[in-house]
Amino acid sequence: MSKAARARLMNQVNRAAAGLAFFSPDAEKDERVASRMAAAGDLVRVCPRVYASPSDWEGLRPDAQHLWLARALQDKHPSWVFCGTTAALIHGLSVSYYQLDRIMLAVGPHGHSGRMGTLRRMETSASNVAAIDGLRVTPILQTVFDCMRWMPFSEGLVVADSALRAGLVEKDQLIEYVLSRGRGVRGAAQAYVCALHADGRAENGGESLSRATMLELGFACPELQVEVPNPLNPDHPYRLDFAWRLANGQLIGGEHDGFEKYTNMEMLAGGSTLDALVAERQRESYIAAAGIRVLRFTARQRCDKVYMWRLLSTYGVPWVGTPKEIASPRAAARLLARARQQRRNEQWIRNHLQGTLQMQLGSCLVNIEVIQGPWHRRSAGRRTKRPEAGNPAAADLLPGTVEKNLDK
Repeated sequence: MSKAARARLMNQVNRAAAGLAFFSPDAEKDERVASRMAAAGDLVRVCPRVYASPSDWEGLRPDAQHLWLARALQDKHPSWVFCGTTAALIHGLSVSYYQLDRIMLAVGPHGHSGRMGTLRRMETSASNVAAIDGLRVTPILQTVFDCMRWMPFSEGLVVADSALRAGLVEKDQLIEYVLSRGRGVRGAAQAYVCALHADGRAENGGESLSRATMLELGFACPELQVEVPNPLNPDHPYRLDFAWRLANGQLIGGEHDGFEKYTNMEMLAGGSTLDALVAERQRESYIAAAGIRVLRFTARQRCDKVYMWRLLSTYGVPWVGTPKEIASPRAAARLLARARQQRRNEQWIRNHLQGTLQMQLGSCLVNIEVIQGPWHRRSAGRRTKRPEAGNPAAADLLPGTVEKNLDK
């Protein structure tokens, strides 16, 4: 491998990186050079025929690595449509890093689904396609629906909360979309349960995962982003990630401790990590002065369900039992079936009963006009022709017969 070939290939890698994508060689000779450089440690082989410089690969977070790979593959295969977690990431939604191990591609009902290296072909509709920054993806509602039905409840809740928080969908829209899917769609029941519990007030994926853990353990669903008084600055109250209101009026607070607020320079706003720790301790002491107990946990502690059970129980968070639709797939399926039946009933009422009422109302208006007509003409001094003898129904409407009818 000559130095010229190596330099030429590195220029192509850098040009791809400037477009926020990994390098995918077109020519076979470039592929051979890239393969040798990867074997020597000068490049990272991301997947077959896709390469990255070590500095780019190590400097990117898992979500950025996923997006760069998707751009490289889209450039190589313009007809591909991304779905699931890949589409969610392209839409700008939160996705757990654990769910980004594969690029998800949409294939039709007659396509071949399954895993193939770093690709995962998923059976979902690819008839409607949205384009975002040059990437072809499934529409937002379909993307969220697929994520909720393909991933575990907690992971699907992260995507659903994120979509609501970003304002890309409304909760009613999401529920209606799930109900409108035909029978036999795999995972629709789980998607419906996830849509019911979705809440856009969750500020990040960690809070969504924490709420899912609380529900799965059987504890009461907390209120989100609850404001509590700030004794030193009443105009700027504090806000708790989670809160439970007990029957006696006492408030229990919960905080998901992320490390980013102690390390992210933008969030530190010119201060140091020590400054952030001191400010957090003072904030917690002021909240405690208001008689509010606050439990705190990290992402690692959240993953330990035994620890979370003990923590929530120690602080007196009410235990109400795991919702049946979360604990049992059969209960979720029954819940979805009842919701679909109710939807069908409501549609039937809108399509049939409303039209019947309108017809009856039109008939009543005609009858009123017929009944009131003769009375109006008689009050104006005009004579009203008597009905024929063979029409007893009309005879009852004559002015001379009103008193007789009342006496009956």
